[in-house]
Amino acid sequence: MNVDGHATVSVVIPVYNVGPYLERCISSVLSQTMSQIEVIAVDDGSTDLSGALLDCFAIRDGRLHIIHQANAGVSRARNVGLEAASGKYLYVMDADDWLASDALQTMVDELENDGCDVVFTDHTLVYPQSQRSTHLFSREFVCFEPNVRLQLQKMVLSPKYSPFPPDGSVGSGIAPPWTYMARREVISLNNLRFVTTTSGIFDDGLFTMSVLEVAKGVSYVRRPCYFYRVLQSSISHRYNPDRPAIHRAVFKEVRCILGDPIPSEFRSASAARSFSYFMITCKTYLFHPENHESWHVRYDSFGAFVRSSENREAFRDLDVERLSKRQRVVAWLGAHRMVLPLWLLIAYHAGRERRASASGRCL
Repeated sequence: MNVDGHATVSVVIPVYNVGPYLERCISSVLSQTMSQIEVIAVDDGSTDLSGALLDCFAIRDGRLHIIHQANAGVSRARNVGLEAASGKYLYVMDADDWLASDALQTMVDELENDGCDVVFTDHTLVYPQSQRSTHLFSREFVCFEPNVRLQLQKMVLSPKYSPFPPDGSVGSGIAPPWTYMARREVISLNNLRFVTTTSGIFDDGLFTMSVLEVAKGVSYVRRPCYFYRVLQSSISHRYNPDRPAIHRAVFKEVRCILGDPIPSEFRSASAARSFSYFMITCKTYLFHPENHESWHVRYDSFGAFVRSSENREAFRDLDVERLSKRQRVVAWLGAHRMVLPLWLLIAYHAGRERRASASGRCL
């Protein structure tokens, strides 16, 4: 603990039905080389053994504090954890992932040494049969310049807008809260919270953009501190008929942060995020195999979605040089509101992807 009796780091973990992964997550935090921590696990109405497991872990280690609540969603669970935190620094992670043994010490050392409010680190993508480490940036940096923080906000919207682009993939980008540690007073003094209006979609990115808006300095340590488990059960893959409404809600919140209309320096990055959500909405709703609506109903919904203000702006403002050939065709058809050809093109590729997935092939 610090001299004032508070933990150096508060680790917030929302928990919901992750029984098979929970012990590894909690153990990786409690066994950190830095011992001056508090761990706030918010059991968000789990219906498996997650809540009971947390209670057992808490008996063995007094640094683990458990909050049980009725299911309210990941955003509200994170906010409950933020409000209970008392540490000098704040770190938010997911309950199905785990930390490198010296992750917290690495981040705290960087914040103490450079005086920044936020430090980013790398992560490792964990698949069922393999792992792959990624780098967020091409080099380490310590930066207090507003234009770099602006560029980082753009990168939250689209990883292709990195101020220091690395060779290869940036993994999950910098939107997730587990990609960085922040001074808690930056969050508390500015009353920053995860939005609860987007059903858990991009609530982390919106929070990160808000943190970067007020951070006085940002640094980056080029080493993996976090192990991110890639699960196909993610909300970004499941059937979701509310996806068009969520798309609108996300960009309403983006405008609240950046301004309405969106400033010119952010338009292409915002368009890239909107375009990616257009494609995800097609995948998780309009062309999802669990969508049993009639062809006519789905086609009408698709036409209305293509013509929505969010997508009209996205098709208009996209930087096509950053798109693949297929994406350029989709963007061109969308910009010219050619609904039928666009419908046929996306339906064709959605069918190909389903057949490839069923046969175990990759396109």
